[in-house]
Amino acid sequence: PEHNLLFGYAIADEVRKKIITLWNTYYFFVTYANLDNFDPSTVEVKDSDYTILDKWISSKMNEFINQSTNYYKSFEVYKLMKESSSIIDHLSNWYVRRNRRRFWKSENDNDKNAAYLTLYNCLINYTKIMAPVIPFITEEIYANLQKDSNNTESIHLSSFPVYNKKHTDFQIIKEIDDIINIVNLARSARNKANIKIRQPLSTLYVFSTDNIGTSILKNENQIKEELNIKSIKIIDDLDNILTYKIKPNFGLLSPKYGQEMKDIISFINQADQNELVLNFQKNKKIEIEIDGSKIEILEEEVIIEEIPKDNLCVNGNREFKVGLDTSISEELKMEGMVRDLIRYVQNLRKESNLEVSDRIKFSIKSSSEVLNSISKFEDYFKNETLVDLIVDDLDSLDYKTSFKISNIDVEIAISKKS
Repeated sequence: PEHNLLFGYAIADEVRKKIITLWNTYYFFVTYANLDNFDPSTVEVKDSDYTILDKWISSKMNEFINQSTNYYKSFEVYKLMKESSSIIDHLSNWYVRRNRRRFWKSENDNDKNAAYLTLYNCLINYTKIMAPVIPFITEEIYANLQKDSNNTESIHLSSFPVYNKKHTDFQIIKEIDDIINIVNLARSARNKANIKIRQPLSTLYVFSTDNIGTSILKNENQIKEELNIKSIKIIDDLDNILTYKIKPNFGLLSPKYGQEMKDIISFINQADQNELVLNFQKNKKIEIEIDGSKIEILEEEVIIEEIPKDNLCVNGNREFKVGLDTSISEELKMEGMVRDLIRYVQNLRKESNLEVSDRIKFSIKSSSEVLNSISKFEDYFKNETLVDLIVDDLDSLDYKTSFKISNIDVEIAISKKS
């Protein structure tokens, strides 16, 4: 009740985007479940079939059941909405995106069924939780997901999900949440360096006060794929990626130690900057002696500048510090071109109304630089675009488009392979 109730097109548009995220996640599930004739009531999935991401999102959803029950009881729906945005973001932008290949693959094995069943259960539980808030869209989703089962009653007549603490693996939640945290920091570092995600980079350096080496090792491929990097190095010392420069915050220190400021500046400039920072991080202050008197300087009374080492872009928070090597070799540049090309081919497939499973023929006209890049990464290019055959004649194919990659003119054409 104490929160403002906001109206307007901008506010409504933000809500619309969140609703679309839910709908797109549901639509993704329905599209592939229909292709594979998936029926949640008939599949048998063993616990060993579930991956770490299956267990992570199921644990997150189980905790969301607990949180939402408490928020409804205390009439704190605004808190519920904040959590609901977070969980649907995790479901859509991490779980579904990270598991797309499990849904895409042709064989209907236990791994694929585990992914389907995990996503199905998450959608059912999420819509039940959110039904009092968004009654119509949840009814539409629920009715369609339940249409082949005996349970065809309205979502508003169904039972609210029941929380069971035994179904939450808190260790897995922390492990994957840490990985997402690291990925988000590194993505921000990419943005600061103005390097697009399709451009591969060589190395990510990760520093943490916790021992996260095992977690990173277990999820190494996820981090590499998310960030498009070749290797990850865990570092024990921030000296590997940056140096510090400490300056007095004159607005705070001068009124406090007017006459001693020269000596304070001299001490800070001559001291080991990294050692001072560690002291500030550990104790939130340092003590120095001037003319036999002890002076205490608090962390907020100095300005700490981080100076990344050569070719590194650094980002961090209280838990992690990451350094991204922004140097781009010729081979990395070629791979980046191929990834750009893949995006244009995928867009042309959509515009041509091809099915997601259609194999295609492909032709390209461009510079030797682009053609050599395709040749070097041909298998990867074909796998990502479902290209079965590369031909020389653009005019013989049905759908065409043109664009630029790194200011190089490119023309491509595709046809469905008969």
